[in-house]
Amino acid sequence: VARTLNLIAGDGNTNVLHLNNLDYDRWNETISNRDWLEVYGAGLKRLGLILPAVCALAAFCPGGPHAAAPTDFVFHQMIGASDGVRCNTATSACVGKFWGPHGLARDKAGYLYVTDWYNNRIVKLDKDGKWVKTWGCPQESRDCDLDKDEFLYTVNAAGVAKWDREGNKKASWSVPGSKFSLLKVGRVSNRVYVATGNVVTFDTNGNNLGITFSMPSKLTCWGLSEDSKGNLWTVAIQYGGTTDGTSVVEYNSSGKMLKSFKLTNEQTSSSEHMGLDNEGYLYLCDT
Repeated sequence: VARTLNLIAGDGNTNVLHLNNLDYDRWNETISNRDWLEVYGAGLKRLGLILPAVCALAAFCPGGPHAAAPTDFVFHQMIGASDGVRCNTATSACVGKFWGPHGLARDKAGYLYVTDWYNNRIVKLDKDGKWVKTWGCPQESRDCDLDKDEFLYTVNAAGVAKWDREGNKKASWSVPGSKFSLLKVGRVSNRVYVATGNVVTFDTNGNNLGITFSMPSKLTCWGLSEDSKGNLWTVAIQYGGTTDGTSVVEYNSSGKMLKSFKLTNEQTSSSEHMGLDNEGYLYLCDT
């Protein structure tokens, strides 16, 4: 029964028809239908959701994504924006419009930080999903995370930038090979992990710690997360060409591989991003 229940808009009354689990593969088709939008579009806007085309934006925060409320997720398309909107300003026309949002972090006060990839900016939202501010960041910054002191880190093909939560840049450093633009700050170690095919590590001031986490042969890191013991978990896939499957790998804090297991193409076709909750469950985004 729960799978057939439709989403209810933020006003508590409007039923957003055809947006349920059974119809999930038709969501993009549904929201593009002009007749549907005329009836249900206003209710969907009140719901405050942007429909998911990139599940990588789920906030893997302590407690796990299953414990998060709908406003803890920011998705790819907003009603009124088709395949993305080029917006480099904070004007009213650009509020609520993303073009390739990819990274998401949440601070202790509940504020969300989104790397709006192709718009070269960071968007700050409050815990209710309302826009607070935006600021420019290095070109095509793709991922972000917060450290224990709640400084924000972003990464692009050139390297890493460090910000306070109001958008003031505190530091930056180059990372050769960071074209994959994936980053995670360790929840225990407070290390800054950057995917370069393999994974390299820095302290929060940009000093290279000299520890490399090597992926299995022919595979490239496309997701990473640190568990409560300080061990690093990665999801690795073959980058380009025929897929060699997906591997999940656990490393100790020194970079030694502890375990690895493969997922079949029936289980996941292309995993990008991963998260761990406090109980040790892994979450993979099957893009």
